[in-house]
Amino acid sequence: MNTIIQQFQEKISLDIKKEIENIFLEGISDISHLIITIDDNLKELGRELVKYVLEESDKMIKALPERKKSWVVHGNEKKTLITEFGAVEYERTYYKSKANKGFTYLVDEHFGIEKYQRIDKGLTALVYIKIQKNYG
Repeated sequence: MNTIIQQFQEKISLDIKKEIENIFLEGISDISHLIITIDDNLKELGRELVKYVLEESDKMIKALPERKKSWVVHGNEKKTLITEFGAVEYERTYYKSKANKGFTYLVDEHFGIEKYQRIDKGLTALVYIKIQKNYG
């Protein structure tokens, strides 16, 4: 986790430094552009943190002795989930039940991500609220 944050600090420092140089050296003084740059960087961090948490949780589930009693690893697969931060692509483990209860992605179950879900429920709710606010 510290590595992600350190990488983000380095990247945002470079991006903000470029913005400051543009402001003073090239006479660009558009606050909106600065805000967009900061927002883009924060959304990128959000996507990376969500991916990190999902993939690390998947690894932890995979290592659990309780999981090994009931579920067998059947492969890995990527999934993309559209979030408020943008598209988050993560890799998760596919499991087969030892008790013939089918197949599943335990990390998705843990986080309440449904089988065919492509959009985060929180983002869906935000869109709905904005539509209600504007057209309700």
